[in-house]
Amino acid sequence: MTTSLSIPTSNENQTPLHLVNVEDLRELNQAKAQVEKSHARFREIIESVSDIYFIHDLAGYFTYLAPQVTKILGYPIERLLGHSLEEITHPDHLEPIETMLKQLIETRVPHDNIEMRVRHANGNWIWLSVSHSVMVDETNTIIGIQGFARNINDRKIAEQNLQARTEHLERTLQELQRTQTQMIQSEKMSSLGQLVAGIAHEINNPVNFIHGNLTYSDKYSQDLIRIITAYQAEFPEPSAALQEIIDDIDVGYLMIYFSR
Repeated sequence: MTTSLSIPTSNENQTPLHLVNVEDLRELNQAKAQVEKSHARFREIIESVSDIYFIHDLAGYFTYLAPQVTKILGYPIERLLGHSLEEITHPDHLEPIETMLKQLIETRVPHDNIEMRVRHANGNWIWLSVSHSVMVDETNTIIGIQGFARNINDRKIAEQNLQARTEHLERTLQELQRTQTQMIQSEKMSSLGQLVAGIAHEINNPVNFIHGNLTYSDKYSQDLIRIITAYQAEFPEPSAALQEIIDDIDVGYLMIYFSR
């Protein structure tokens, strides 16, 4: 049953003024209690997760931050509320984040797992994985940006250490390959040197033999020339057969050649 409170007028013919509809007031209080309960439940859920839940306006100024921001970034909530996202974003990520937020507002398509560095209260840069989505009112007008930020600093450090070790191993492998190539080339040169030494040795043997006998050959040649000269002096008129042999082998030329 609906009950109304009214105030009578001085004129009995006038309708009383209805000031409060008790049933409407009860429904209003119930709705308000339900909203407060929903808000409390929302805060309970948001504050129970390990990620940072945040809301910022379209200009990038924070309007809400979950308590995890203090645990992860070291700032008191009031230090960041009303301040711009740019104040704690690494310079390398400012332009990409600005482009992403513009695209988010234009398309309303959520962006997940955006990796970025932000400044911790102690001055260090830490890595966060951030997801963004738009907030709209009852007219479907965008009124802000909400999202979650997860601390991935340990993972990024591990990835960077792994990358550094991988690059070190790659450099070590390249150095080993260069060393192996140099060793192979050195071994080839050593083998070539041994081959050349062997060939030189084989060549030197007959050359040394020839060189060692040149003195004797010269002595024997001179002896033969002296004998021929003595024969020519003793027998100046050789027979026709002997003269033919002398002409055939050109004894005069040979004597001149070996006399030099």
